[in-house]
Amino acid sequence: MQKTTSRHFFLLAMCGLLALASVALTGCSGRSTHPTPELESVAWWEENDATPWAESLDEEARFVLSREVLLDTAEVALGTPYRSGGTSLGSGFDCSGFVQWAYKSLGIDLPRTAREQATFGEPVSRDELREGDIVAFRHPRRGYHTGIYVGDGKFIHSPRQRSSVKIVSLDSAYFKPIFIGARRLPVPDNEMIAEAMARLEEYRAFKATKPQFTAPRRTAKSKGRSSR
Repeated sequence: MQKTTSRHFFLLAMCGLLALASVALTGCSGRSTHPTPELESVAWWEENDATPWAESLDEEARFVLSREVLLDTAEVALGTPYRSGGTSLGSGFDCSGFVQWAYKSLGIDLPRTAREQATFGEPVSRDELREGDIVAFRHPRRGYHTGIYVGDGKFIHSPRQRSSVKIVSLDSAYFKPIFIGARRLPVPDNEMIAEAMARLEEYRAFKATKPQFTAPRRTAKSKGRSSR
């Protein structure tokens, strides 16, 4: 699986710790009422040893790991131009095409349109948002729009013509009044996550051939992108 299994060993250990912490906080309920730690705080290991990754991750650990891979995959598309009907890293995305593409990397098939995505999966309120949730909007004239929550009140999306994939705030003047909710999708199994890790490396290699389509990644120091 190329370099992916070894470089995520440390992340898997951290996922286990997060899962234990979640159980400690929630008792028997198994569901945390506290904000999820930012996934960006979990470091990637770059060592090239052949350490096999754990097969016994619980659901919370798989959730954290899968959403980290999802967001890293989505960020590969930063700077990719908007294209009506687009579903490709090579040629561009529309809003729902981008969300569908990112989740397909995890082996999760989404409906094609933003309207369908806005009602797909488990509904969650804004104060329950976790990284990787789908966020949905409805403009009275432009219709439905979807993106992927990245934490800290921001989401990544493919906005409109003559623009590109970017990270923006849910509280922007444009998006705050048209926010209609969020959806959470099932947690993939270990095999699906492992395959997503391999795809991530392939996407990064492909994107490296298109330096004109690059944009800043989400970091602790680079939050607060332009509004739309």
